[in-house]
Amino acid sequence: MRRIVCLLGLLLPTLLLPAQFFSENFDELQADTGQQLPAGWTAVNQNNDNAFWDVLPNSNNFPNNARSAPNAMHMSFDIDDPADDWLFTPLLSFRQNYRYIVRFWYRKVDTGFDTVEKLKVHLSPGIDPQDVDPIPQFIDTLIDSKNYQLAEFSFVSNDDVVRSIAFHAFSEPFQFLLAIDDVEIEETLVNSTEVPAIVPPIRVFPNPTTDILAIHRPSEQMRAHIQLYDDTGRLIREENSARSGHQIPVDDLPPGFYTYLIRDHRGRQTSGRFTIHP
Repeated sequence: MRRIVCLLGLLLPTLLLPAQFFSENFDELQADTGQQLPAGWTAVNQNNDNAFWDVLPNSNNFPNNARSAPNAMHMSFDIDDPADDWLFTPLLSFRQNYRYIVRFWYRKVDTGFDTVEKLKVHLSPGIDPQDVDPIPQFIDTLIDSKNYQLAEFSFVSNDDVVRSIAFHAFSEPFQFLLAIDDVEIEETLVNSTEVPAIVPPIRVFPNPTTDILAIHRPSEQMRAHIQLYDDTGRLIREENSARSGHQIPVDDLPPGFYTYLIRDHRGRQTSGRFTIHP
């Protein structure tokens, strides 16, 4: 019996290491109504304009469109209408008490113009934009780099559920091209000794609060982009902060449940819930 216990003790660290759960590099595609998407992926042109998610291949003139050759995915643009387009992964089976780490690479395609793209990523029980979780897991409203940058976020599944990862492009009109590539998801079993954050610890206090929300973060994260959402997923505050202990007034907001989303200068994000009391 002692040998079995010892063996389990030796194996446990290995069993708790993250394992690849899902990956997609957009290099194997299938044609569907004029678009090319990976098998199981779904694109929804919510505003029914002339812009939509589609493959972005490398070419002789543009050999670096993709982060990993030969393809990336991109969101095209409309001259008059803002983007409102969704790209859903296949439905994935997430397991109870597992942490899922989602990573992907994204950028604006260099066109020589001073454009800015916008992207949100949500969890969704299906492939209908009306059903997505209104609170984004990731958001970047200032995508102006022509170089691919890494995005990552994590969540713990509280049940055995089927979900999709939903990418939502919502750039302003005439902003040209947004690209993503190399999506991957890792899973690891949550346990009592796990340190469950990708981002170094951030304290948001007091919680509950009535008037202000203070944000304390490590020195390496002194520059951060902070967003607050109400319980419907509506963005209600957006601020940039260059210091720890930054305070956001919330005394003008009605009592209820809210979500904070904090993105540091390296692109790492963390989120959480807080309550405003009367």
